[in-house]
Amino acid sequence: MKKLSLLALTAVAAIFMASCTTSDPTDPADPGSTVASTPAEDVQTVTSELTGLTLDFPTNWESVEVHATATIQMADVAGEFYALVLEESKEGVEEGVTLADYTTVVLDQMMANLGATEAPEVTDSVIGDIAVQQYVLAGVASEVELTYLVTTFETEAGFTQILIWTYTTKFEEAQAQFDAIVASLRF
Repeated sequence: MKKLSLLALTAVAAIFMASCTTSDPTDPADPGSTVASTPAEDVQTVTSELTGLTLDFPTNWESVEVHATATIQMADVAGEFYALVLEESKEGVEEGVTLADYTTVVLDQMMANLGATEAPEVTDSVIGDIAVQQYVLAGVASEVELTYLVTTFETEAGFTQILIWTYTTKFEEAQAQFDAIVASLRF
């Protein structure tokens, strides 16, 4: 699948970044997104300046800068929960690449980098009017057991990954919060 090799690079970058998750961010500014607090709902809306994609995060999550190309980067440092949004243009991608193709490349790269041997079930869903694919993947990065909730979707302009993760021992307690963040997806 040579035509998807550039798309797969973002999944690799996300895994490398996982080893940075235990350190405190030194620069809370994120030039790729804006944060607007909405205290009445006890959430803050974060918007990608690239596409206008928005997600709602609990107010205890803060903007962090841990990945050079992520358009949204948030963390609950105290809870050790992390989220990235990677948005990729279709420019230069061979015509006919589908969301399923993209999801497969991202999943294969993440499995390889996390040492995962069993592919998780990929589910199709709809958030608002956006068709998404989603899976949960556990593995080891830099000798740390991590579990990711990965959501992918396609727009006319490109493909997007939403990666939200924590330590595997904390994933079950965090999954409802992670699901709520993803369910807030809108443009």
